[in-house]
Parts: sequence; structure tokens; C-alpha cells
Amino acid sequence: MLTAKSSGNRAVASMRIKWVEELRQVLSEYHSILMTVDGERTEEDRRRLANLGTKLDLMMNLNEEDQKRLWQVADDIYNEEDIERRRALDKPLMVAGRLVLKNEWEKIKLELRGEGS
Repeated sequence: MLTAKSSGNRAVASMRIKWVEELRQVLSEYHSILMTVDGERTEEDRRRLANLGTKLDLMMNLNEEDQKRLWQVADDIYNEEDIERRRALDKPLMVAGRLVLKNEWEKIKLELRGEGS
């Protein structure tokens, strides 16, 4: 039988898993647009990027260094007009994104083992 604490940890882990999945989706689409659109962005691209950027802003906890770094790199890419310079930021974005996802996965594993906060 699950205890209240165990049940709570599982609920938190479940929410964290959904957050991780949404972050992957948001970053993937954001990255896809910014790495492929050269020149003037269409109105549709601008609106979609604004929506994705807002989601990313709201998802990030800027008190956590890994998330702050991811947000900063994503913002740098967004603000860079030259596509080649944007593409040069591809690796730092992937590194920062993977670190955030890895850290969240570690938190999920702890929660599922009953070691979460």
C-alpha cells in the first residue's frame, strides 16, 4: 500500500515527467524554427516564436543555474539575426538543454525511490 508521502512523490514525479516532455517539445520547435529561417521571419514564425519563447520563459526557474543557462542561450539565439551565428549557438543550446533534462530526470528517479523533497 502506498503511503501518503510515497503517493505524493509519485504525483510530483508524474508532473515533472510532463514538464520534461513539454520542455522537449517547446525546445525542439523553437530550435527548428530558429535554425532554419534565414532572412526576414514571417508573421507566422514571429508569432510562433513569441509563443514558444513565452512558454520557455515561464517554464524556466532562473534560480537554478542549469535552467538559467538554457534560457540565456535560447534567448541569445532568438536575438541573433545572422543565421550562421545562430547555428553556431546550436551546440551550446543542446548542451544546456540536455543538462536541464538530465537534472530533472535525476530528480524524478529520486522521487520515485521515495527520496524526493
